[in-house]
Amino acid sequence: MPIVLYDYQPDRSGKRPAAFLKGFKGYLHTDGYAGYHSNLPEDVVIVGCWSHARRKFDEALKGLAEKDREGSLAQKGKRYCDKLFRIEKELKDISPQERQKKRQERARPVLDDFLTWLKSITPAPKSGIGKAVFYTLGQYQALRH
Repeated sequence: MPIVLYDYQPDRSGKRPAAFLKGFKGYLHTDGYAGYHSNLPEDVVIVGCWSHARRKFDEALKGLAEKDREGSLAQKGKRYCDKLFRIEKELKDISPQERQKKRQERARPVLDDFLTWLKSITPAPKSGIGKAVFYTLGQYQALRH
């Protein structure tokens, strides 16, 4: 049975999630915080957060002058994320098994295209779009889960 659990800790030390998740087996949906990506039990599968990835592209888009937004790399990246969100919304009322099957059919090609696009551009790392691209590439394995 799926659960959602929030555990407050006084700091962001990587030892906190490792200790809390000791003995846990399953999926951990999280952002890119490095503490969730090291020293975890082998049976924990990190699932990345598409809202965080999308937010990076949205921030990059908002950082552009309004006249430069249309057709920008930031807009294109955000649109890939939006396409994935639309697919999820359309699949929300079907069984988990059917949702998994439909994700493979519909979302996998979007993910493959998105990765190809991400790898084809070379933004300045500290620019808004650079932060979005490098965050997404750094989290890509977890995001694919």
